[in-house]
Amino acid sequence: IGGIVHVGSGLWRAKIGCLEYYPPPKISAVATPTGSQSNRAEQAAVAAGSAPAGTQPDPALVAAQKQFAALAGQAGIP
Repeated sequence: IGGIVHVGSGLWRAKIGCLEYYPPPKISAVATPTGSQSNRAEQAAVAAGSAPAGTQPDPALVAAQKQFAALAGQAGIP
């Protein structure tokens, strides 16, 4: 902030310098095209209920599968 200067008639002037910071994006802007072979393999793995290699499984899906297995065991379903 620079010095405040009286201009007259109740007006004052001051110089203010500002810097603006833009953080980098939180995710990569690079993605696999939807029609690629690797993306089709990932979609098939997700549809089959298994996570693709290198990714963490969905915690909600894992919990639901565990609950289903417990209930199936109680009902005597193999």
